[in-house]
Amino acid sequence: MSRIAPSTPARVVTRALPQAVAAEWVKAWSVRSTWWCLACAVVLGVLAAATLAGANATDAVREGGAVRIPASEAVVSATSLLSLDAFGHLVVLPPGEVALDLLRTGVYFALVGVMTVGAGVAMRSAAGTLSVVFMLLMGLPLLLSMTGTGLAVEASLRMPMFAELAFMDSADDLTGGPIPYSAGEGLAWLLAWTAAAMAAGLTVLHRRDA
Repeated sequence: MSRIAPSTPARVVTRALPQAVAAEWVKAWSVRSTWWCLACAVVLGVLAAATLAGANATDAVREGGAVRIPASEAVVSATSLLSLDAFGHLVVLPPGEVALDLLRTGVYFALVGVMTVGAGVAMRSAAGTLSVVFMLLMGLPLLLSMTGTGLAVEASLRMPMFAELAFMDSADDLTGGPIPYSAGEGLAWLLAWTAAAMAAGLTVLHRRDA
């Protein structure tokens, strides 16, 4: 009788990964917390959009004309279902730019999700993962930029927060001046940070579970 060669770890992972993803997908959509989180996200999104749209419409009334908002302002773009109709076309958002903005937003959230997975595998702690990801995305970039020193500011501009603003082609001026690189380079920095987080996670996984 011929012996069956044992499966290599790579083959085992290749077969097990789709099954694990399918199991996690079923688990995520079969618990109430997922639906509650989605419902809360929708409600908060609508309230935020209405608030921002109302504020921009108020500014338009004061200025005596329509206000054209760049669709690259990701948060303000959420007003495009609300501001055009509910506020008498005082706030204008170009549909083509909004579509591109939504696509970029989706790419950014996907990368942040993968980045968080890498950090979670490395940290092995929910609280630790949330703390690290928060500091990486917001806390550390803002702290570095507030120092005002050249090297610290340059480092902060290459972190995910400002890389995302560059990728979104945003006009937000959080550093006292425009972000000194293009949307393409912003995407490259986001990919680099995501790859670094996944590499850290894989390194810890191999060392602990080898």
